[in-house]
Amino acid sequence: MNELVLATYIKVLQGGFARENSQESAARLILEAITNQEEANCTCDLSSKKVSNIINRKDPVPEDIVIASADQKIINGVYKYFTEVILKALNPNLACDVYEKLFDLIKDDSTISTVKKNDLATLYYTKEYDHYLAEIFLYVLGKNNKKNSKSIIQRPKRLLYKSSILSDDGATEQIYKTFNRITKIDDISVNGKYVLEGPFSFDSFYDNDGARSIRVKTIFGGLVICGDTSLDNWISRSYVNNVTKVKSVTCIAWLEVLEKSEDEMIVHYFAIGDGL
Repeated sequence: MNELVLATYIKVLQGGFARENSQESAARLILEAITNQEEANCTCDLSSKKVSNIINRKDPVPEDIVIASADQKIINGVYKYFTEVILKALNPNLACDVYEKLFDLIKDDSTISTVKKNDLATLYYTKEYDHYLAEIFLYVLGKNNKKNSKSIIQRPKRLLYKSSILSDDGATEQIYKTFNRITKIDDISVNGKYVLEGPFSFDSFYDNDGARSIRVKTIFGGLVICGDTSLDNWISRSYVNNVTKVKSVTCIAWLEVLEKSEDEMIVHYFAIGDGL
């Protein structure tokens, strides 16, 4: 257990809870930090089977929870919940073991950026345990919880968006062959070209010239990935109208990194296709 994802996070905290010491009850108690917030609008299925699949890494983190976790109001609610509920639910005789096990996972996980490791280490050493646990929780929600049996991302079933840069089918084929799959944040560099699969959200807006554009956004390893696309390059306007009405859609995106900061990446999307 050397990768820090939601499943491993739940298992570590489960071992330290005084009462909620079954995997299902531990998972529910933790996820309620978001699902119990009315503004989160979470309608995901958290049946016993779904919770089991999350813990066994058969399912990803529910998309509406991932999207909600990027909202600052929800984040503030998570901090409060961990202070008032999670910290008090831990067996005081086992709490230190929980903090240390998580810290060991953080140190050993090569997919976590050095910046994030240092931020969490500061909270650990200053004994801000409520904030420490909350920050780790918010972080793992953005990571891929589902074990992927496919070593590479294949061509999409359907291409939904194609940048005008891709002038012909040969150019499109080239991005399938040459773009690198994102595996960890440390591998991402400005001007790098990557392929990423996951839940994306879509927002419609009008640019300075009055043209309608679609902002496409996702979260990877706690990092917000965002880029704007021209409406004219989408498969159909009716499709765009539909996806902007839902929280998120699982897609595959081929992109180039234009700017990168500690918490956000601005990208150019070459192509976006249906999720596999």
